[in-house]
Amino acid sequence: MLIILKIRLIILLISPFFIVNGIDSKKIIVSFYNVENLFDTYDSDETNDSEFTPNGKKNYTQKIYKDRIKNISFVISEIGNEYSSNGPNIIGLAEIENRNVLEDLIKHPNIKNNNYSVVHYDSPDNRGIDVALLYQSNNFDFQESKKFKVKLIDDDGKKINTRDILLVSGKIQGEMTHLIVNHWPSRYGGKLKSEKFRKKSALTVNTIIDSILYINPNHHIIIMGDFNDDPSDKSVARISSALKSNSILNLYIDIHKKGIGTSNYKGNWNLFDQILVSKSLIKSRKSKNLVLGNVGIFNEPYLFQQRGKYKGYPFRAYGGNNYLGGYSDHFPIYIILESK
Repeated sequence: MLIILKIRLIILLISPFFIVNGIDSKKIIVSFYNVENLFDTYDSDETNDSEFTPNGKKNYTQKIYKDRIKNISFVISEIGNEYSSNGPNIIGLAEIENRNVLEDLIKHPNIKNNNYSVVHYDSPDNRGIDVALLYQSNNFDFQESKKFKVKLIDDDGKKINTRDILLVSGKIQGEMTHLIVNHWPSRYGGKLKSEKFRKKSALTVNTIIDSILYINPNHHIIIMGDFNDDPSDKSVARISSALKSNSILNLYIDIHKKGIGTSNYKGNWNLFDQILVSKSLIKSRKSKNLVLGNVGIFNEPYLFQQRGKYKGYPFRAYGGNNYLGGYSDHFPIYIILESK
């Protein structure tokens, strides 16, 4: 029997670095959400997206598209609502088809008043799915953004197209912060066979981190994404262990040890969605304006399938080619940053 594990909020460590007591603080919500194939209804010549069209095998009509926009925007509006009535201040997204979809999303009445700005680049992924970042300019002073390609080669020497890694840099409460948004290669073909591709993604992330810390070791770094591996897997572990400075902390290790996840496959929970941060956010609090607060998974009851064979799984949008009317096959995650 599948057991639903409810985790509205988790504090990872019993440590003063994670709890801000007796301080008047502003809370900054940073989130990540794999929204499960948010496509428009148009057939693109550049990508393999024909299934997500009205005449495709998923019968992906404009009505379904509008329903998806409504559902996803509603979830975003509720993330971190214990701390803010204005949704996440910063949210990374995965499985977004293009800029137009993002514009439709942020214009929906559910989050229109959140006043999100968009950072997005088209990736070479064969299906046309990308990562993106939404941010509120009154809480994040955008400076610049870049995309980084992950160069993958299969066993036959052929190039594999995958999602780019997105780097967005700016200031949160006056402190320079770099956000790295990921959607690593899937486990298609088997976990072990595909592991080398995720390790290559980890190497790319490490290169980005090294370049940031070389310029200024005190800059904050927040790494988020769907890594298609758990915190204990070698690819994700490489992000923190490969650096001599050991400067990166995975905030979801303890959650994973409890058997709690953000996606479910054949009755087993995986915690592919994670956020990692530089230790600059949790040490030397006396000299910092910005420190790490709470860490959690947003999995309200309505985000679970309530009946049938898959009761207790994430309530996804599609089951095979059938539209279920749900939200995503992943739960969103979030962290709270405390600003003194």
